[in-house]
Amino acid sequence: MARISSGRKQRVRGEPELAVTTLEDIIRDAVKALKTETEKEYTYSSDISTGLLRGSADATVQLATCLTSPEVPDAKYCRAAFTVVATFMDAAAALTKKGRPPEMDMHVQDIIAGLDGHLSNDADPVLSAWMHYQSLAKGLDNRPSHYQKKLPEIKAAVMMAFRDVLAASHDLLYSSKCHVDERKSTLVDNLLDHDRLRISRADLRQLRPFFFETQRNSTRTSKTNSKGTNADSDSEDD
Repeated sequence: MARISSGRKQRVRGEPELAVTTLEDIIRDAVKALKTETEKEYTYSSDISTGLLRGSADATVQLATCLTSPEVPDAKYCRAAFTVVATFMDAAAALTKKGRPPEMDMHVQDIIAGLDGHLSNDADPVLSAWMHYQSLAKGLDNRPSHYQKKLPEIKAAVMMAFRDVLAASHDLLYSSKCHVDERKSTLVDNLLDHDRLRISRADLRQLRPFFFETQRNSTRTSKTNSKGTNADSDSEDD
């Protein structure tokens, strides 16, 4: 809580970029602690995991507030959003389907659905989504100039997933039935309506190539599966 407060104070002082970095570190540390908890064989506590998830959710809401500031450049905006989505999926993978609270799992499935046609059919979809967003976060951190021309498209794409994580943060905080957490969750409704966090028509135009590629990939996968089914049928006839 003290670290989240420090990020909030940095934003209030007019240092949103510094606050974004601080809150990214807090979210990563919370998920790291959660993963350590899930590795315990006999002393694992779901209450501790849920508490860590809610701490990460609180930090995510604060980070989203920072991203509403026009002082945060697009490259840093996208990197932070990718980091949040990647750590969210990392936490989801560590908890597994059985251990994920329903307030989290429904949004995990939405994020996976948003990458339909872009994930390997042979791999775990949660881990594949984590690797997808993690690689983009690292790319923007290490080689921001490489992505400069694609930033409008990248920003539109990551906002789809980031909004899902923000909605999950709302649900996780609200479900605690704690007055303080419920009050924090109400901030999310306003954030989702903020111009810098909304999906505009211009953003949807940027996403057209992504959706066309998704459609091609899905069609290609369907054809491959159909061929495999026909081959199996022929073998059975023989």
